[in-house]
Amino acid sequence: MKRITTLILAITFFCLSAVSAAADTEKFEDAWALYRSWNGELPSDICGVWLAEGDVAALTFGVRDDKNGEMLKEVILDSVENRDSVKFVTQKYLKSELLDIQKNVDIYIEKNIGIEGTYLDEMRNRVEISVLSERVNDRTTQSIVQTIEEKYGDAVHINYVGDMFKQSNLAVGNSGSGNGDSKWGSTRFIILVVCMTIVILASGYMVIMKKRGQLVDWAEKHGFKPNDTDKAIEKTEATDNAAADETTTDEAVSEIDEETDKDE
Repeated sequence: MKRITTLILAITFFCLSAVSAAADTEKFEDAWALYRSWNGELPSDICGVWLAEGDVAALTFGVRDDKNGEMLKEVILDSVENRDSVKFVTQKYLKSELLDIQKNVDIYIEKNIGIEGTYLDEMRNRVEISVLSERVNDRTTQSIVQTIEEKYGDAVHINYVGDMFKQSNLAVGNSGSGNGDSKWGSTRFIILVVCMTIVILASGYMVIMKKRGQLVDWAEKHGFKPNDTDKAIEKTEATDNAAADETTTDEAVSEIDEETDKDE
């Protein structure tokens, strides 16, 4: 009985070891496949991920220069078959830390003090903050900007932008995550779209009225009243049709005369 029990335990241990080994050796084709498998849940020790410069088939992973960073590099390399699709750079701040900073700065957007938006630049490993250039001498705005810079240091970067440029536009195409579009910025965009639509409709209306004016001028020149324009067009078409019919009749008479001459 003891032998049977020992044998069963040995078989069970062997099967579990085989399953564990199979799981450990499971690999992804390349860095892109590995990144997609994370499904947005990046490792906690990662600083950022973006397209490798000069190689769209590769990804660059930002890691810290410490024990956790080295362990993460080994895990990533062991998880892909094509190691050429993986590149590493050393960075200072974890992505989770930068996201927390971004969230704290975004609070000022709704206060309408000149901070228009933020976005996370993973490649530069910092939070980009947009401030309206017209508020550069505003005491309240500058006081908050100074507080942010003193608190977060090189984890943030201030960009002074014109009134027409919003951070939501600057974030387009960035590998980081955009965040914090102001309501006022969205409202201005809607107003701009409405104004452009009105201009287009007005231009179309002017073109139509110009053509209508030309038609009315032609009708008056030929002795018709503006309301008789349609009748004038119909009369012109009728005249053209009558002329065409007369030409057809003359041709038919000519053919009959030719046939009569041949018979004679």
